[in-house]
Amino acid sequence: MIKKLALAASVLGAALGTFALAGPAQATLIGDSVTVRIAVPLQGPFDETGSTTVTADASDAFELTKPGNNLVFRVDPFDAGLVVTLLQGGFAFGVPSQDPTVIEFSDLQWQGTPGRVTGASIVENFSLNLGLITDITFTDSSVRVALTRLRPASWSAGDVLTINLETAHALPEPASLALFGVGLLSLGVAVRRRHCLAHPHLQSSSTPS
Repeated sequence: MIKKLALAASVLGAALGTFALAGPAQATLIGDSVTVRIAVPLQGPFDETGSTTVTADASDAFELTKPGNNLVFRVDPFDAGLVVTLLQGGFAFGVPSQDPTVIEFSDLQWQGTPGRVTGASIVENFSLNLGLITDITFTDSSVRVALTRLRPASWSAGDVLTINLETAHALPEPASLALFGVGLLSLGVAVRRRHCLAHPHLQSSSTPS
């Protein structure tokens, strides 16, 4: 009976561990409907919002424009962030005493595995950046980037800003099953070892012929 229990635990543990290796795909924004807001208070003011469903290619990109304003932004979300390109126009960032230029990336619902935003960073290639100030705040499902300057800094046509998200994701169910399987496997080994120690005469032996 004990041998059968140990064998069953070992087999079940190994099976669950194998199942876990075929777990779900890594969490991603692809397939999620996201919202982007860009506000440039010193230019118009410009304050526009748009939404799209994230895809694996550039087909999800869209433009933010405002009638009577020469600014045109191209917005292209990807699986873990956002690329914003100024296609037309240009402007200088305000000083800290003025309202900042703001990019908000929100309604972030991770596909595949539940998760949350834990931080963000930006990469930019602004033609003029002698003293840009970046203030990044976030919630579980959104990121806000506010830009001001201490010394001359501006966003010109062709310049690109990328927001890269930092995230944390819940332990996938298959991973939980893997831990459970390893526990069962260990239990099976322990039971068989204890049984063999308690009944050494039951261990198989071989006699040379």
